[in-house]
Amino acid sequence: MPAILAFFFLTAVTLTAQEKWPIRLQAPQPALKQLPDKEGVQAWETAHYLMSWEGEVSRPHLNDLARVAESVPLLFRQLPLPLWAPPKGGKAEIRICKDETSFVARGGPIGAAGFYHGRQATVLIRGDLLLNPPQARATRLRIGPDGDLLVHELCHLAMHRYHNLPPWLSEGLAEYFSCSHLGKGAFNFSESTRRIPQHIRKFYPVERFPILELPSLQALTSLTSREWIRSNNTMDANERYRPYATALLLIHYHLEGGPERRNELSNYLTEKLTNPRIQTNPPPIIANDLEERLAKFWKPKGLSIRFRKE
Repeated sequence: MPAILAFFFLTAVTLTAQEKWPIRLQAPQPALKQLPDKEGVQAWETAHYLMSWEGEVSRPHLNDLARVAESVPLLFRQLPLPLWAPPKGGKAEIRICKDETSFVARGGPIGAAGFYHGRQATVLIRGDLLLNPPQARATRLRIGPDGDLLVHELCHLAMHRYHNLPPWLSEGLAEYFSCSHLGKGAFNFSESTRRIPQHIRKFYPVERFPILELPSLQALTSLTSREWIRSNNTMDANERYRPYATALLLIHYHLEGGPERRNELSNYLTEKLTNPRIQTNPPPIIANDLEERLAKFWKPKGLSIRFRKE
């Protein structure tokens, strides 16, 4: 598809999107223009991104990941939430680093697979993990590039102009959309309640964690962005996904708990984007009551949880 047609396709979707939550979405294969190599790094351009790739990549994998990348702006423009707030100016970069050494040298945290570098408006991805994701215990895990990882980091890029969002909110949203990603730029939100337990159990298999302990909602929602990063960097590897899992469950509660909760979140985001310097509070969370309700809701769906008393 020529780039100009891709642009009009995305614009048309924006103008005709209904004010209701989408059920399914399949991104088309985007136009992909190869650019001159720079210092041995291959580069391509899509409608919204510059993609730089250290090392070799097959054309099928490149096409799949370009489709995944372009699916995020397509999706965000259809959502009845004001989430589409990317950096202003030119196209943001997706940098696929060949290994952890290159990833860390460019600003990625040690031990992470992906990172959105807000100051540079660049998504950094470890290519060795992107193309060869660690095999989890879940037998339904897809074989091939980890497009969910790319979706997660591109969600952060898409929300770039939101300043000082609570980390549970920004990380929870990124996890929710990556969890709803079926692969190759396809999303299905009708199955999120089934997919979320499967997603969390990839990190904490039921054989080892029959009852999964999660951070208390009070402890999680009180963290600042710096505290979240510091805590994540110092945690044992087995602990790192627990805050993300809790944030994911909170976002599911807000987005799939009826129009009133979703409207509260939408109003908060609108005010936050319009007046970034004004201190506004996210939708209220009554920790004790909500912890009990979440545990009760998810138990029959294959996810037994309890919240720590912190």
